[in-house]
Amino acid sequence: MVEFYHYLFYRASSYYKDKDFPVYSPVILISFIICLNYVTVFDTVNYFVYHDRWPSKWEYWVPLTVILIFNYWYFSKNARWQSVVKWGDKMPRIEKRRRNIYYWVYIVISLLLFAVEFYITTENVFRLYPDHFTLPNNIHFITK
Repeated sequence: MVEFYHYLFYRASSYYKDKDFPVYSPVILISFIICLNYVTVFDTVNYFVYHDRWPSKWEYWVPLTVILIFNYWYFSKNARWQSVVKWGDKMPRIEKRRRNIYYWVYIVISLLLFAVEFYITTENVFRLYPDHFTLPNNIHFITK
C-alpha cells in the first residue's frame, strides 16, 4: 500500500514538475484523491446509517485538513519526496505501465463512486426517509 501511495506521488510529481516547490502540487493532488474517498465513505455512512443527508461542514474540514497536513509532513520529512522520485525514475518501463493501469483504475473508481454517492444523496434515490427528515435530538438509546 505504501508503494502505491509513493507511486501516486511519483506520477503527480512527474506530471507537475514544479521547480520552486516540488512537494506542494503532488501532495495537494494526493490529498484531494484521499479526501474524495473519505467523503464518499463518510456520506454513504451518514445517508444509510444515520439518515443524514447534509452533515455539518466541520465533519468534512477537520479530517481533510488533517489528511493534507499528514501528507505534507510524510513527504517533506527527511526529503522523502526526493527518494520517491528517484525510486520512480529507476523503475523499469514495464513496471511503470502496470502501475499506471492501477493508478488510473484507482482514480476512475474513486471519481465514479463519488459521483454515484453524490447522486444518491442529493436525489434521495432510496427514499429512506422523507426529504426534510431529521432525527430528534432527544432520542436516548437504552443500554444495559
